Amino acid sequence: MPVPNNIFDTMPPGSYDAGRVAIRNGDIALFAGREGPSRLIEHFTHSTFCHVGFIWRMDDIDRVMLLESVEDVGVRMLPLSSKMNGGLSGKPYNGQLMIARHDGFPAPGPDFNKAFGEMTRFAVDRLGCPYNTEEITMIGAKIAASFLHEALPNFLQPSNAYICSEYADICYRKVGVIIARQDADLVVPADFARDPRVQPVVAIKPDTP
Repeated sequence: MPVPNNIFDTMPPGSYDAGRVAIRNGDIALFAGREGPSRLIEHFTHSTFCHVGFIWRMDDIDRVMLLESVEDVGVRMLPLSSKMNGGLSGKPYNGQLMIARHDGFPAPGPDFNKAFGEMTRFAVDRLGCPYNTEEITMIGAKIAASFLHEALPNFLQPSNAYICSEYADICYRKVGVIIARQDADLVVPADFARDPRVQPVVAIKPDTP
């Protein structure tokens, strides 16, 4: 089932340490932010969520890693605990996290290992690629045009710069997972939450000092 906008009311978030046991490789990380730009994305996409990434568990080093594309860095990988709680060099995330799972993702086993290996190789090869600021501006223009009942041409072309949802979407496609989207020309974090084959797994909030 999709992840509803009131999910944090029905599935109250807990600590990272309590929630991490439920997290699997390939899970979707949906973020609900409280800062200005996050609120704008949530408002105009009619969603609780403003940002998306995906999970890579590295159990040999006892880390759950997040792969994402962010405005000031581009494509990066960091411990999910650092994203939520600040780690050694950052500040806690100002918002909440929903871990979700697509039921089209391969089940654990040899097929999963092969598929996830292809997905992560593709994802890691793009570490350091820039955030697509031009595309996020174009998406904003397209959303604004929709309010005026105007159609804009398909101006979003493939590139090696990514907004968060584009990066996650193209990585999931490597394992045959196609995220259902409302607009054929673009993909936004809300599409991941609304996909009928995505289900909520666990909600996480930053730890309080």
